Amino acid sequence: MPELQGQPIFDLLDKVYQTGEPFHATEMLVQLDHGNSGTLGHNYYNFIYQPTHNHKGDIDGIQVFAYEVTAQVVARLRIEASEQQQRVLNEELAAANEELQAANEEIRSNNDALFSAQLALRRLNQELESRVQHRTRELQAAQAEAERQRARLERLFMQAPGAICILNGPELVYELVNPAYQRFFPGRRLLGLPISEAIPELTQQSVWQILQRVYQTGEPYEGNEWLIRAARTDDGPMEDIYFNFVYQARHGADGTIDGIMTFAYEVTEQVVARNQIDEANRELSTTNQQLTRINQDLDNFVYTASHDLKQPVNNMAGIFEELKRTATFHDPDAPLLLGMFESALTQIHNTVGGLAEIVQVERYHGQLSTDTVQLLPLTQAIIQSMHHQVAASGAVFTLEFDEVPTLDFAQLSLQSILYNLLSNALKYAHPDRPPLIRVATERTPEGMPILVVQDNGLGMDLARYGADLFQMFRRFHDHVHGTGVGLYLVNRLVEQAGGRIVVESTVGEGTTFRVYLAGK
Repeated sequence: MPELQGQPIFDLLDKVYQTGEPFHATEMLVQLDHGNSGTLGHNYYNFIYQPTHNHKGDIDGIQVFAYEVTAQVVARLRIEASEQQQRVLNEELAAANEELQAANEEIRSNNDALFSAQLALRRLNQELESRVQHRTRELQAAQAEAERQRARLERLFMQAPGAICILNGPELVYELVNPAYQRFFPGRRLLGLPISEAIPELTQQSVWQILQRVYQTGEPYEGNEWLIRAARTDDGPMEDIYFNFVYQARHGADGTIDGIMTFAYEVTEQVVARNQIDEANRELSTTNQQLTRINQDLDNFVYTASHDLKQPVNNMAGIFEELKRTATFHDPDAPLLLGMFESALTQIHNTVGGLAEIVQVERYHGQLSTDTVQLLPLTQAIIQSMHHQVAASGAVFTLEFDEVPTLDFAQLSLQSILYNLLSNALKYAHPDRPPLIRVATERTPEGMPILVVQDNGLGMDLARYGADLFQMFRRFHDHVHGTGVGLYLVNRLVEQAGGRIVVESTVGEGTTFRVYLAGK
């Protein structure tokens, strides 16, 4: 409202916001362009500017309570003008009386003049009576409008969704209680009673002293999640009830405090829910600490077991090799038994190695530095390390890294992810065709890089095994050796880096792993 520029409104708002002192205005003239016609009207308002405070006590806004009294002011001004005019008329009447006296002195000589003066006086009295009646009707209309405004404000309070009550006088008698406030205490009579009689238990709580201080000082008070012990019904039990509320002093026509306005809403459910969440979080934290200790104990156990088993397994392997070299077996089933023993020994060796690798992944999580890794040379080096498997299977690799040629990732972790996925693609190739393995990068619409490893191998029944795909020691094809650790490690490394894996697979056609990485 640019027309307020040059009027005292902005200065008053600034003063209230800066000093925190409320401002009360009675019948202040404010010129507004209500019709956007470019013409300023003359409007009068009674209003209160009251600062509001945040939970720290700092001023964060101003509440405005205002209503227009233009009709009353205009009516009063008109009455005052009428009274002034009446005084003028009285003076005129006095002058007329003087003229009448003069006319009486001349009556003997001029009866016609006396009659004319009497007629003029009668007309003047009639006009005066008419004007007084008109001004009286205007005053009555102004009073009726003021009453309508008061009734309208009361209706607004009664229909407001928030709880509102007005406490009158030093005894704080409930003068107005809207339905939302009454619902706090559905079984208690409030209206017309002092708060000390309607809810006597409040007088023993700190909220009672706050009400007294607001009434005595006029300073508003804002309470957040304030605990009040009260019974909702006359014979009901005492309950812990939490409220957010504002106490605002009410001023009479002479500016003195004559009551308190209360705006409140109950937050018991929110406070109880937050307390329950806090308690649950504390319990969860305790549980997490216990699980962390258990996981550490398990890691230590697995590390110790894998370390202590490694040497005996190596000794068994050496003894077995020496036995095959020096011993002579006459049993025709000996080669089969030797093969079975060697296979079991290899399986034990691989399992112990897999356990050691798992413990390493868990122990060194977060300790590996992030590097900008060139994907093409890394992938080529991994393929080269598996050249015997590649040559034996006739595998063909397609490498497509144009979309994302580099990744910001721990190089050893990325190497382990690629090695396990490519090794599985070779290990579980379809027997009827050479492996075709595609390694590529893509991006999501949001720019997240995706590492794709796609093969035309045996495929998997995800509907049957998908939930166990990344579980430790889970295997889905038994015709080749394996420990069931590789995919578990891949998933752990990806999750630790803040990523995820999406798998698509069709039995007999192949599998596609899409690794969504948080790196750039």
